[in-house]
Amino acid sequence: MAALNTAELAFTQLTTNAKGAKTLPALCTNGSIVTWQFSDPMECPFDASAYNDPEGAANRVTLCVTPSAHLTATIDALDAWCIQTLSQNPTTLLGVQLTPEQVKERYVSCLKTSEKGYTTVRTKINRTGRYALQTYTPTKEKRGHPDTWRGCSIQPQITFKGLYIMGRECGPVLKTTHAIVFESKGDECPF
Repeated sequence: MAALNTAELAFTQLTTNAKGAKTLPALCTNGSIVTWQFSDPMECPFDASAYNDPEGAANRVTLCVTPSAHLTATIDALDAWCIQTLSQNPTTLLGVQLTPEQVKERYVSCLKTSEKGYTTVRTKINRTGRYALQTYTPTKEKRGHPDTWRGCSIQPQITFKGLYIMGRECGPVLKTTHAIVFESKGDECPF
């Protein structure tokens, strides 16, 4: 996979939906969707879930992956570009005047490292419907979603949709649109 060329990225216009949620969509400068395809399998350390959804009924959920070196480098480059671009024109892009330091303080990366040093990248998936995650076997045959994502590995195709803007923070929205799924072997006998 080639390195992220941030010269090809651009934000469009700040939008607010009927519920008041603000987003700042992003596209390539030629108008195409910002998409990356990764060939390195990445582990899913947790099952896909949504905040405050104990029944597991939500359609749009978060799927975390343990990032490969390529994905980590891509997110680092994306974060740097977002912060720099937002700092140059915060009033137009975010709807509020901020200093570069304030932009950096408000920016929340989707690349997270826990206190124990475990790193994950948060992406969104749709379980069903028109925009549902399309999954494939390692031999590239269509398949259904696994019963649990925990312990599976995937080769994801990830789309950068833009930024969410909520309260005093903003950050990238990544969506996994397609994935080759490598099922976990389950509990194997250690003897």
